Formats: sequence, C-alpha cells, structure tokens
Amino acid sequence: MITFGTGLGLLLWSQSEPPFEISRKLASLRPWLFVWRLLLLVALIGFWPAFCRRVARWRNLAEPELNRLLAARWTVAAWLLALELVLGQNVVGKFVLYLQKA
Repeated sequence: MITFGTGLGLLLWSQSEPPFEISRKLASLRPWLFVWRLLLLVALIGFWPAFCRRVARWRNLAEPELNRLLAARWTVAAWLLALELVLGQNVVGKFVLYLQKA
C-alpha cells in the first residue's frame, strides 16, 4: 500500500511540475533522504528483537525459529547497509566513471 501511494504521489507530482524542477528538488532533498534511510536502518537494528518476538507470536514460531530470527539481526543490517552503499550512494556508478577516466 505504501508503494502504491508513493507511486501515485510521484505520478501526480510529475504531472504538476516539469521534470527539471522535480530533479532539482530531489537533489536538494538528497542529504535529508540519506539521513531518513539511516534512521530507518538504526530503528530496524534497535527494534529487531521486539519485532522478531511479535512475528514469532503472530506466526506461532517455535523457540529455535525465533532464535534463528534473532541471530539474523546483524546479517540483515549488513546487507541493508551494503545495498545502501552500492545502490543508494551510487558507488558502482562512481566506480565505472572512475574507470572510464583512468
């Protein structure tokens, strides 16, 4: 539902302003969006145990399954951080540009 609402909002925004203006506004929001993504990552790490226990109660998971979920905390955090660095910060694109200049 969040994805649908975001997509609909972006579609309506693209109809109300020219693409250059949208790009300029998004570029000015880039630092704040980065901070928002990091806050979400920190919240996920911080609330991981409570989230796992709630999911375990909801899905009637056994104790070993809950322990496996709890143990996955830092693996999930590392993968999300890696995705943020590679995709969100455009590390691959910057690396390709660096290779082209060399």
